[in-house]
Amino acid sequence: MLPATMTFMMKKANRHDRRGAYHEKNELFQTFIAHQDLERAVQMKAYMRNQFEFLGIPAGPRRKLSAPFFKEARKEKRLIGSF
Repeated sequence: MLPATMTFMMKKANRHDRRGAYHEKNELFQTFIAHQDLERAVQMKAYMRNQFEFLGIPAGPRRKLSAPFFKEARKEKRLIGSF
């Protein structure tokens, strides 16, 4: 069960993103949700003048979290371009 703040954030994101249902099933997105930092997310959103939603994951840790997913996608040739 997701905490109320995360549920609210996902519902809000789904209003602006037609792929909301996709995100709920996406393993990478769920990994990011599990590692989010709500305090940092508020700071990131404020820095961008409240124009975008953030999970509060800095670039370094975000790259480490996503690396296994991109590696697997490359093996399965699901990616277009070079990562």
